Parts: sequence; C-alpha cells; structure tokens
Amino acid sequence: MLRGRFYARFVAGAQAARSMTGRARLLLTPIALVLVAAAPDSTHNVYPWATPTSWDVTLIPKDEPGLPFGMTGRLFGLDSLPAAGVKMYVYHADDRGWYARHAGELNRLAAVLRTDAAGRYRLHTILPGQYGGGYAHAHFEVWEGVHPARAIWVAFYRSKETPPIPGRGLTSWADREWSANMGILTVDSSGVYHCQHDIWMSAMVKTPASYDPMMDSLRARAERSGR
Repeated sequence: MLRGRFYARFVAGAQAARSMTGRARLLLTPIALVLVAAAPDSTHNVYPWATPTSWDVTLIPKDEPGLPFGMTGRLFGLDSLPAAGVKMYVYHADDRGWYARHAGELNRLAAVLRTDAAGRYRLHTILPGQYGGGYAHAHFEVWEGVHPARAIWVAFYRSKETPPIPGRGLTSWADREWSANMGILTVDSSGVYHCQHDIWMSAMVKTPASYDPMMDSLRARAERSGR
C-alpha cells in the first residue's frame, strides 16, 4: 500500500522532469528520499544528517533478507581529483523494492560515510530490489554539513559472464559502463555480488533549494520525537 501511494507521486515527478529536460533519471534522486520513509520500528535507521565515522559502512541489519552485495569505488571532485573527507549519504530499496515499511520518516536501508584519504568508499549490503519495472539501483548524495548538495543514482547491470539474477525481472548485461549512472555487477563463487564504480561530482545533480527546508523539517520532527 505504502509504495503504491507514494509511487504515483514519484512517477508524476519523473514525467515532469522528463518533459522539461530529458534527464528524468538524474532528477529523481532528491524526490525519492522525501517520498519514501523508514519504519518507526526499523531495526536499522540512519538519518542522513548523522556524523559519519568511516569510509567503510554497512547499510543493513544482520538478518536482512536478500542477495549479499558489496560495492566499492572512489569519489572524484569537480577538479577531477580524488575527493577525500567528503560526507555521503547512501540508500536503496530492500529486496522487495521497498524503501520503507511505514510512512513517517526516511529510508530504512541507508548509511552515512566519509571518503578516506584516497577518496574511497565501501558498502556492505544486499542487492537492491526492483520496483516499477526499473533496474535495481542505489542512491548517493554528497552532503555539506547538515544539507545535501549533490545527488546521483547508480543502476546495476550484470556483466556478460554473470548469470541472470534470481528472482529479478530486469537483469540486462553490459560489458562496460557507458553512463555515470551505470554499475557493472559480478558474482563470486560464494554467491556474493560485487560492483566497482567511481562517482564523479561533475555527473551529480545539484539538489534543489526546496530540499533544504524539507530536510530541516524532517530533522526537527526527529529531534522532537527523541530519535
């Protein structure tokens, strides 16, 4: 029910963006964060304004169902050099394609990180689920202080050598990345999926000015509830 109700608004935003610029996929990231919310009873709830402590983070609780997945890469700044010490908020849907169980707050499977001295990041999670007929994907946001500055999403294609992913309706393969929004999946002998993908700030979309008051409102509500 939750996903269906919010998804209609999500699609409307995508169609409006597409009609204006033809870059709807790049413009979806800020919308997704606000429209889908984390369960109040979630066992793993990370707010995007939290202070990061590492470049190596886990997005899931211990018993989260799904296909194990690890992602690594580097963040490059607008000067095309590795961006050290940059805060990023990362989130994605669960195995069922849900960002949340109930309305009210933010994404359930999420983490904040700070890139290391070489601009590296590392994620331990599950392969994101699919929804609305789209590709599995993850969202990345660069934050400046307590506000988001830039955002991008990365869709996952399997490598030519990687078998179709069990239970997934859309698992196209690619032999290389031809877009900043693409990541290539491999799978090892133990069934763990992997993706190595570098993120370029120049390919990220600046978050709209309307995003800051939304985040401020959500943070104030969380602080009032003592969470």
